Amino acid sequence: MKMKPGRKWKRRYFVLRSDGTLKYYEDMNQETLKSVLDLRFYALDEVAEGGNVDDLDESAAQMDFGTFKAGGRFYRVVQGKKIMLRSGKHTYMLASAKKEVIDSWIKTLNDLLQVFYTTAKVFSHRRIRVYLPDDSWATVSLQPPLKAEEAVKMICAKFKITNWLEFAIVESWNTAGIDGVYSEYTLRADETLNSRMDKWERESRKLFGAAGNIPERAFVFTLRKISTIKPADGNHNEMHLEYHQARLEYLNDQFDMTENDAFEISALMLQKEFPNKVPTEKMLVTMIDQYIPRTWTRKLAGKKSFVQNQWKAKWARSILRAHEEVATQFPNSLSARAGLLEKIELMGTYGTALYNAEKWVGARVLKRVIIGVNRRGVRIYQPPLARNVLEEYDWDNMVSWAGSEEIFVLNVLQGEQLVKREKYKFLTANGKHIAALLSQYAKIVQV
Repeated sequence: MKMKPGRKWKRRYFVLRSDGTLKYYEDMNQETLKSVLDLRFYALDEVAEGGNVDDLDESAAQMDFGTFKAGGRFYRVVQGKKIMLRSGKHTYMLASAKKEVIDSWIKTLNDLLQVFYTTAKVFSHRRIRVYLPDDSWATVSLQPPLKAEEAVKMICAKFKITNWLEFAIVESWNTAGIDGVYSEYTLRADETLNSRMDKWERESRKLFGAAGNIPERAFVFTLRKISTIKPADGNHNEMHLEYHQARLEYLNDQFDMTENDAFEISALMLQKEFPNKVPTEKMLVTMIDQYIPRTWTRKLAGKKSFVQNQWKAKWARSILRAHEEVATQFPNSLSARAGLLEKIELMGTYGTALYNAEKWVGARVLKRVIIGVNRRGVRIYQPPLARNVLEEYDWDNMVSWAGSEEIFVLNVLQGEQLVKREKYKFLTANGKHIAALLSQYAKIVQV
C-alpha cells in the first residue's frame, strides 16, 4: 500500500473486522498495528489496470512479486489492479500482484460499503429540500420514491406556477464530480431524486469524509426554469423566479457579454430592487459582490486592499452611470424586471436546458460536451461550464433528431449552400428528453 500517489509502496497486512474497521499491520503476525480505518467514512475507487514501476523500500525486497535492484535502489513492477480508499483528504492506495486477491477485496469492500450507504446514511432519505432560484425552498417527501416530474408538478402547484413544463429538477454539487467533471445534472422526468441521493452517499464520503466535514448545501436539488416554450403565459410568481434565476446566472458569469452589458444588467437589478432610492456610491461599494459577476471579484484576490477598493469604486460608478439611463426607461420595479429579462434573452444561454453528454468524434473516440437546447436551436458547449460554444445548430440547418435513454442523434445541413448532410451522435441518458424538447420548440418556432 501507499498513502498517496507518488509515495513509496510498502507491504502491509490488512484485516477487515466485522464492525466495519479496516486494520493494517506491519507484519503478518499482527503484532505491530499501523492504523485503523473506519470504513463508514470511506469510498472505494478502482484504478485502471496496467503495469507501473514505483520506488520500493529495501524492507520489501523479499516480496513475492517481481522486484529488481538497479543503481543501489530496489524497484518492483506492479501488475494488475489497484484500488483507492478515499475519505476527504485521506487517500490509501492498495495493490497486489495477484488480481484475484484485489478482486476479492473489491467485492468484499463494496458489499460492506453498500451496507453503510443504506444503513448509516449521511442524508435524510425520507424528505429533502428543493431550493428555488430566490433561495426559498419546498420540502418534498421521498417515500415512496419521488420522480423528478412529480416533484416539479408538486412544487409548481405549491408556488402557483402555471408553466410547470418549463421547469426541471437540477442537481448541483459545490465541486465538480458528477461524471468526473460536471457540477450540475438535470434529472430526467422519470428519474427519481432517491436514485441521485444514493450517489451522494458515496461521493460525500469520497470528497469530504465524515459527515461533519460536509459543507452546507454541498449537494442540493434546485427547481430551475430550463426552457421558454410559452414565455407569454408566465404569471407573476414565475416571472419572480425567472428574475432570480437570471440574477444568479449573471452573478455566476454564465452569459457571454461585454463589460457594458454587465453594467446595464447590474443597473437594471439595482432599479428593480431600489426603485425609489438609489444607493450611493459608497453604499454600492459595500455590496458590490451582489451586482457584478463573481469572476470579477475573484480576480482581485491577493491584491492589496486599497487596489481592491479602487476597482470596486470604479465598478460602482459605472453601474450608477448606467442606472441614470435605465431609470428613465424603466421607472419602477416591475418594468425594470421586464427590462432585465428582455436583455438577457439576447444572451447565449438564456432559457437553455443543459445536458451532460459525450460526442462521438470518429469511430471510437468520445469527447465530453454539454448539449444546450433553447428557442434558437442546439448549442454544443465545452464543459464544465457552458461558456465556450463549440458548435451551433439553428432551425434553418437542423433536419431531424431522435433520442433514446442512451443516445441522441442530430441530422444537420452544413456548408455554404446547406447541402451537405451530417449526422452527429451523442452518448447521453437524456436523449429522449432532448428530442422531445426540440419537438416542442419546433411547434412554436418559425423555421
